[in-house]
Amino acid sequence: MRLMTFLLFFACFQVFAGVGYGQYVTINCKNERVELVLQKIEKQTGYSFFYNDQLMRNAGSVSLTVTRAPLKDVLSRILAPIGLGYSIEDKVVIISKVTEKVVLADQGKVVPQRSQPVPVVGQNVYRAFIRGVVQDEKGLPVAGASIIITGTKRGTVSNNNGEFVIDVQPGQSLTITAVGYEPQQVQIEKEGRLLVKLKILEATEENVVINTGLFSRRKESFTGATTTFSGNELRTIGNLNVVQSLKTLDPSFIVLENNLQGSNPNALPTIELRGKTSLAAATLNDEFAEDPNQPLFILDGFPTTLQRITDLDINRIESVTLLKDAASTAIYGAKAANGVVVVETVKPKPGELRVSYNADFMVQMPDLSDYNLMNAAEKLEFERLAGRYTLYTSTLPEQQIALNQLYDNKLKEVQRGVNTYWMNEPLRTAVTNGHSLQVSGGSKEFMFSIGGNYRMFPGIMKGSGRNTYGANIDVTYRIDKFSFVNRFNLSGSNADESPYGSFSLYSRANPYYRKYNDDGSIPKYLEQSVNTTLGNYNVYNPLYDAQFNNINNSIGNQVQNQLSLIYSPGKEWRFSASANVIKSNASTKTFAPPELTRFDEVDLFKKGQYSRSNTASNNFQLNVQAAYAKIIERNRININLQGELEHKDNNRENYVAVGFPAGSNGNPIFSFGYPENSRPGYANSIARRNNLLLSINYSFDDTYFADLTGRMDGSTAFGSARKYTPFWSVGLGWNLHKRLLSEAAWINLLRLKGSIGYTGNQNIGSTSSTSTYTFEQAVNYFGQGMSLTTLGNNELEWQKTPCAWSMPRSCPCCFPATGGGA
Repeated sequence: MRLMTFLLFFACFQVFAGVGYGQYVTINCKNERVELVLQKIEKQTGYSFFYNDQLMRNAGSVSLTVTRAPLKDVLSRILAPIGLGYSIEDKVVIISKVTEKVVLADQGKVVPQRSQPVPVVGQNVYRAFIRGVVQDEKGLPVAGASIIITGTKRGTVSNNNGEFVIDVQPGQSLTITAVGYEPQQVQIEKEGRLLVKLKILEATEENVVINTGLFSRRKESFTGATTTFSGNELRTIGNLNVVQSLKTLDPSFIVLENNLQGSNPNALPTIELRGKTSLAAATLNDEFAEDPNQPLFILDGFPTTLQRITDLDINRIESVTLLKDAASTAIYGAKAANGVVVVETVKPKPGELRVSYNADFMVQMPDLSDYNLMNAAEKLEFERLAGRYTLYTSTLPEQQIALNQLYDNKLKEVQRGVNTYWMNEPLRTAVTNGHSLQVSGGSKEFMFSIGGNYRMFPGIMKGSGRNTYGANIDVTYRIDKFSFVNRFNLSGSNADESPYGSFSLYSRANPYYRKYNDDGSIPKYLEQSVNTTLGNYNVYNPLYDAQFNNINNSIGNQVQNQLSLIYSPGKEWRFSASANVIKSNASTKTFAPPELTRFDEVDLFKKGQYSRSNTASNNFQLNVQAAYAKIIERNRININLQGELEHKDNNRENYVAVGFPAGSNGNPIFSFGYPENSRPGYANSIARRNNLLLSINYSFDDTYFADLTGRMDGSTAFGSARKYTPFWSVGLGWNLHKRLLSEAAWINLLRLKGSIGYTGNQNIGSTSSTSTYTFEQAVNYFGQGMSLTTLGNNELEWQKTPCAWSMPRSCPCCFPATGGGA
């Protein structure tokens, strides 16, 4: 019953919409201006009306009551009594004096004739009837282009052949606009045939086009849940990096606060775009894998890392699009479980040589007002009341005497005025400054953009900081139906961690201790007990270790080159192929001097430690794509077919040296040897993946629309038992404001849409597997440390510590495949 009611309700609205836009008119007016009556007819029928404004001023008013009367009859009853006539062509109603002769230009020829003058007091005003065609740069018709008389709301749209007809006065101008093209203004001197060529519009914040990273979709007919921000919007919020701006602009983009790292510029943020997942990153990741709980980042069409995004110069960003639901993220298949962040950088534009320089500064100051800590007297009294200096037994009087002496010594310090504030010691006010220079220009056939940037980002903790740099060379060359695009990017960073250690050491330090000795030196111990009745213990001064040559430095660089070839044989088809090569290197060096307090109880020849690790990564990506777009009357269809290949090779080597003489500068040549039972480390990982994607977008009359996506992913992370996994999504939508509620002037946008789909997550390490083993294979491969239980159909369930999983047939955490994987 409910279903029948809904269908009847829907059918009623459909009938209403069909009648409202036919050639029948219902009017009930009394002494109403003719112009207002014509506007009502225009809304009911969908026909466009063109007339001389002076005619309507002299037309007076009309009284009329008709119900479902033919349009032509209604127009005759309104216009004939006041000496006006009309003609109809392509849903365009042209109103003129009955004595006028309307001359339309012959197709392909310009006819400089004018219609008879319309008598107006003080001047003669002539009407010009313009027939025109709107085309793109390649001579193909542009359907649905808006042709508006500049400064008015009167206008028309081009048909499927790009043709239009409009009534203007000489001296007026027409503004022609179309989605995806630059607006153009044309001055009208005389009537005749007009040819308008529109240029393709580069992406701007006003465009209602969703960039998914692989292809673009009209927002009006896209069912996916997306949000797009322009580069200007991001820079309005802040100049630090794109992540910090996004968390302010979009509530769904959540950056979790890391209280342990604070404002450390070298700590990567933890991001949630589609809520929290339950994957244990520390358990599933190998040393080359990414956090499986963070969204996928796409930079100029290719996957990239969070570190690359945070280091990216915000002045180079054109737009950022967040893909949130199945309909929008399924195109990325096995990497899109946590949403997708699509970042597009600024592309070269034709025109005169342009030089752009940006300099920005930011001041960061530590805010300690949230801390409400006890002063020295309060803390000592709190410890006394808590029983810190009271021994609740009478069998050890020596210990009670020692406790009393300890309390008296601290009380003397408090009474002499010691009240140390520790938390400001490791902190500073940091001034961040960045510089960016871009030079671009060229013609329609050849465009270029060359630039560089540098940013110094000191941390709030003394001695910490991150300096980044980058350079880019972008070149676009167009010839006939081909376009060649090459993008070269160089980026790097140099980061240091603070020698002051963790800030928590200073927040926990007691205020009744003195930072410095009377001579200004830094004491090693704030409190020490050696061979006393209270036992042996040391309370170290957190400032002591910071005065030595601590080193914790990371250096990284990346070279990336993208080459794209685009072939556009016609308006409907577009073929492209892109190759992306990334080579990156990173090295980390740490040195802990032998004087540090952590080595107090260590053997003399093992005091001090040096470690070094080097990581090299080579990544090659290739994709080919075919796109088809067609408008057939009121039907729009977009089809994208894409195939992709990726090969990633990671290598890492590291070693540790121990034992350094006092005063060492961190050179490993001065070490006494290696840690006991250790050796240099080496790791290698080769990961490959491929996929095939088909995406279809369809809309009818810009009112009803649907998205269909299917993708097949193959990856070495899947293992040999199931090398390929399918992903899909279906989305439906309905623009209610287009037809059903078009009469409601107070509704500008009302859209219903929904989607369902299946996405995945392969960021779980390159050696995880879903291979199936027989009982004998499992015993031979895994050996000891595993319990096996035979199930009814000889399938296995196993559990191996330290993994807490117990899964049928396989455990992707503990058991890499023998025949698959990397």
